[in-house]
Amino acid sequence: MTIPYSNFHKLSIDNCFFDRKTLIKINKYGIPEPINKNIIPPYFIEVIFIPLLVFDLKGYRIGYGKGFYDRFLPLCKKNILKIGLSLFNPINCIKPIHKNDLIIDIGITMNHTFFFKNSRKKYFKNIPNNDHNHN
Repeated sequence: MTIPYSNFHKLSIDNCFFDRKTLIKINKYGIPEPINKNIIPPYFIEVIFIPLLVFDLKGYRIGYGKGFYDRFLPLCKKNILKIGLSLFNPINCIKPIHKNDLIIDIGITMNHTFFFKNSRKKYFKNIPNNDHNHN
């Protein structure tokens, strides 16, 4: 498993190997991070959980405003499973969107799970594909 390490000087993310022996400290932003950073290249990552403020019913997202994941995700495999995590229910539509904005495959809120972009077909072959369905 990996956990992100945010480099606020470069506004970038590195992913670090993580197991139960990994020592963690809280950085000056209040974010837990590994003390010894054993960096894992992005192309090894197959699933990523993305913290975000909110997403819309098409899978577009609003993050925390620094663009960490916007810069990191293009470094990953094209078929990486992107799961957005939000404390809030989705909104109808995020506008404006940019042509390079990435859509999450799955959005998870406190009460529901939303599937976008044929994610059910791509990742969960035995589940009917009804985009924007929530469970």
